[in-house]
Amino acid sequence: MCMQHQPSACCKCLPRLIIGGEVCDAAPVLHAFTSDWSVIEQITHPDVRDGTSLLIWPNRAMSRARLVAVFVLVALASASVAGFSWMQGNVFAPAFAALELSAFAVCLWLVWQAGKRAEVLAISQLSVVLRALPDLHDRFLANPRWTELRFNEGRLTLVSHGKSVEVGAHLGEAERASLAKILRERLGEAASGRTAA
Repeated sequence: MCMQHQPSACCKCLPRLIIGGEVCDAAPVLHAFTSDWSVIEQITHPDVRDGTSLLIWPNRAMSRARLVAVFVLVALASASVAGFSWMQGNVFAPAFAALELSAFAVCLWLVWQAGKRAEVLAISQLSVVLRALPDLHDRFLANPRWTELRFNEGRLTLVSHGKSVEVGAHLGEAERASLAKILRERLGEAASGRTAA
């Protein structure tokens, strides 16, 4: 199931991805940097050898099935209380319960949709490109030799020629530290003319 914190499977659902600074239509091959529950993955593609791309997912702890299960449990509890209140003479209790559950469902849906947004950071010898998924909107474009990585007070930013953009804002502090280490290595390789293995 797409987007259940399984980027390798979900990535096939994305129509276009940035690979090594290019937009590729083919499904990429993913290699996780950490565990199977990784939120930071490297994208490689057989047709693009110069450079690498990082796919950065939001840290989602729940699958869709678990989210539905939470909603069902809350709905049962709310319906029980509303039913008891209605039997006690509160005729408005079911209506308020339905309104409350509707608002709760909308909130869960918004959180789930926000979890689908990710970042693709393509690093090659010619460019550093940060794009947001799923709309592939450019957030940053610079030469790797003139790109500085800053990691201050838990914020990870790319800076070049007066432009700056935060990377991995949706990650936890430990995950941002891991991402900073990976980015330093990749930027160093790109700036020196080497590519990731």
